[in-house]
This record gives sequence, C-alpha cells and structure tokens, in this order.
Amino acid sequence: MFRHLLMNILLPFAFSIMVFVLGICIGKKKSLKKTGLVVFLAIAVVLAWGWSLVWAIGLPDPLKLLWWTSLIVAASGLPTGIAFASLRQKKWIACVPTAAFFIYMLFSFGLACVSARKPEVPTGPYFRVLTYNVNWGGPMPELAVKAIKDCDADIVCLQETNPQWEKLLRDSLAGEYPYMKFRRSGGAGGQGFLSRLPMKEIDYITEKAGWFPAWIVEVDTPAGTVQFMNVHLRPPLSERGGVSLSALSSTKDIRLQEVKDIHPRLDENVPAIIIGDFNENMSGSASRWLNKKGLKDALVEFDPYGKTWQWKTSFGTFSGSFDHIFYTPHLYCLEAGVVREGASDHFPVTAVFQSREKNSLKDDE
Repeated sequence: MFRHLLMNILLPFAFSIMVFVLGICIGKKKSLKKTGLVVFLAIAVVLAWGWSLVWAIGLPDPLKLLWWTSLIVAASGLPTGIAFASLRQKKWIACVPTAAFFIYMLFSFGLACVSARKPEVPTGPYFRVLTYNVNWGGPMPELAVKAIKDCDADIVCLQETNPQWEKLLRDSLAGEYPYMKFRRSGGAGGQGFLSRLPMKEIDYITEKAGWFPAWIVEVDTPAGTVQFMNVHLRPPLSERGGVSLSALSSTKDIRLQEVKDIHPRLDENVPAIIIGDFNENMSGSASRWLNKKGLKDALVEFDPYGKTWQWKTSFGTFSGSFDHIFYTPHLYCLEAGVVREGASDHFPVTAVFQSREKNSLKDDE
C-alpha cells in the first residue's frame, strides 16, 4: 500500500513542486516579452492541464487511475508556476486547476483503497483458478513450474506454451495435475490447461480478429459446472511485431472486436470465467465491454493496483495490469491477487470462487 501511495501521490507531488518552481523562474524571465509569455503559457496549459483533463475525463472509474496519469497531472505545475509569477493580484487563482486535479487523485486513491475487497473464507465448495503467460521463450522454466506449484490452483490456464513447455509441464506436474490439454499455434499462440478435475473441450476459436485463438473447456468444479475461456488478445504491436504509437492506438479496437467475437460462444446459462492475457489494462476497451456485459474483473475487486506484467529496459521498468480473470454473476469471488514469482514478463494471477447461491443473503444486504 505504501508503494502505491509513493507512486501515485508523493512522487507526483514532489515532481509538481519542481516544475512549479521552474514555471516561476520562466514567468519572471525579463527576456520573455508579454506576447511571448502568453504564447508559452498557452502551450504549457495545453500540454499539462489539457492532458490532465483528457485523462481525468477518459478514466472516470477511480480504480483505473494509473501512476503515469498522476505524473501528467503533476506536470501541470509548470503552467501554474508561470501564471503565478505573471499575476500581480490573486495569485492563488493560478493554483486552482492543479489543486483540483490533486484533490481528484487523492479522492481516487482513497476510494480505491476503501473499495478494495478483503479476502473471504469459503462458506461452501470452492475452487482456485490460475492464469499465467509463461513466455514462449522459456526463461528459467523451473521457476515457472515452482510458481504453478506454489499457487496450488485447481485449474491452471496458460498462454504462450509450445512443445518444449508442454513436455516440461507434463514431466514436472503430472502428479499434481492428472488432466492436461495443450494446443499449439505459431509463435506465442500456444495455450494449455492443467486441471485436478476432469475437463472436456467445448470450443476452439480461431476465426477472430486477433492473432491468437481462444479456447473453451468445461470443468465440473466443487462449485458446479464452469466454463473456462482461455484468451490471449492481440498485443499492442504492429503487424510486423514492432512497437509504435499507431499500433498502441489501433490494436485496442482489435481487442474489443476479439471479445465481441468470442463472448457469444459461451453458454449463457452456465457459469463462465474468461481468463488470460488481455494485453491491456483495466481501463481497456475489451475490459470495459465485458464489464457492460455483466462480468466482473476479480483483480480489480481485490487488488486494483496489482501489476501483472513488467518489462525492464535501460530507461526503466514498464508495468501494467494485462492479465485478467473475468467471471459471470453465477459465481462469487472470495479472493484474487498477483503472485510475484517466475521469470516470465508476466506474473501468475489467482482467484478463488464458489457458487453465487452460497452468498445470496450477503448480496442482498
């Protein structure tokens, strides 16, 4: 919790003070004529307050506030400082926009902390599920095997498996998981299911907008029959696999179309979990669409700031919440969280469920 406070409030606040002082220095510059100062201030407003407003409007759900959004808000200290130095009277007016954004951030962070659910003890038959993108390149696979064992899940949904991963997992985990299914798809498109319970394949969907298939199996869990849809949505990459701003923008529509294509393949009368690597954060278009369809994201409920993916570069470590466990109203989630184990760029994510019927009285309160 302290780490989230540091990243979302303290560091952006310290950064805003620095750029505020810089803005005051710029605003007092004798060399800047009045017209030039107005133009400079206008540009600073668009770059700072303007971007802050866009993010605030684009992320109405407080739980979707990300730390880099806070830094954008903190950048508004620059026009604040310029305006503060330029005004002769009522200097406090210059601080109003930035103060308003920081109040919004504090409110959002506080609401997220309050609204995050606490883990609950099962009141009836339950099962634990795990999703894990193991990384098809296979870095230190023995750590992935250990992570899966430590999670102690009843059903494991894997992405980016390949023949080498299949052999390793069958050799290492056959004792824990007597039921295994693997499907191969070129490159990073392989998937796998490991289960302690019998399962049967319902559908394997290749005719969709993205690169990778979706796979549905049905398992008779202690909480009843449940459909598990294992997904790996389109990464934010170009057609050639490169990183670009255009790919970052355009692929969100592809992921949205993917979930629209695969969601109808589920039996609406049977409890279902859509699980896997969504390649987008909690505020992504595919995630929002599933929310509108009545599915809840278990990780958002219990750990709204949990990061499931990280990538270390020479510029720093980038992270995001790309792995999700969505579930239909038939089920009741008791706990969910990120397990920071393994050597993949993704971390395992687990959740525990029981039948909604066992919690009907609690839901009515």
